[in-house]
Amino acid sequence: MMASAWGLIIASGKPEDFGEGVDPSFLTLGSKPVLMHALAAFEKCPDIEGVVLLAAKDRVDSLRAMVQMFGCAKLKRIVPMGASRLASVLSVIKDLQGEKVPMLTIHEGIRPMVTPEEISETIKAAKKYGAAALCDRQHDPIRYTEKGSKVVETTQSGVAWSCRSPQTFKLDLLIKALDAAQKKKAVLRDEADALPLVKGELHVVAATRPVVRISGPRDLVLADYLLRH
Repeated sequence: MMASAWGLIIASGKPEDFGEGVDPSFLTLGSKPVLMHALAAFEKCPDIEGVVLLAAKDRVDSLRAMVQMFGCAKLKRIVPMGASRLASVLSVIKDLQGEKVPMLTIHEGIRPMVTPEEISETIKAAKKYGAAALCDRQHDPIRYTEKGSKVVETTQSGVAWSCRSPQTFKLDLLIKALDAAQKKKAVLRDEADALPLVKGELHVVAATRPVVRISGPRDLVLADYLLRH
């Protein structure tokens, strides 16, 4: 039976707290680079048939060497990043239409703690609802500030979710949403941001363990601790 989805891993992380010129995807975590932990989860997930890596142009050769060293039989291609994330993702997914891919799971390579089971859960939910993302429920009250430190709004505790990745979409819905975003020149934080433009619904898959995003040295320390315990 054909697997349910393909994976698209974005292997280009912003330095943020690491400093200029550092891509967190390529930092060492345990015995291998951060990115390879995420790629290994996609490799082990039974619902993933193929994987595409999207990387900065100057990192493509390094990435090929890395994959050759650590291995990933499901990797189909490595695509250089274009002018923007939106344009790059759109280009990849329109390419996948020729492969008759029904669903796509998008994941940031700087989130190394993802599991094959979490990937499968987002695929299962997206198959039913059209789109789903791994999310963290925020149990404490969320307070908003527009400028400075003055709180202007507070949400009820327990109703807010922090949207992470993996995020899985039916491919036709994702293409429709990202096409609309491109036409409207919308600023997206992630692909799920485009869904309201076409009245698409996003459903949450609750994370059952810490969802670590490697954006600074403290995250690397936390991820290393979780890997060892």
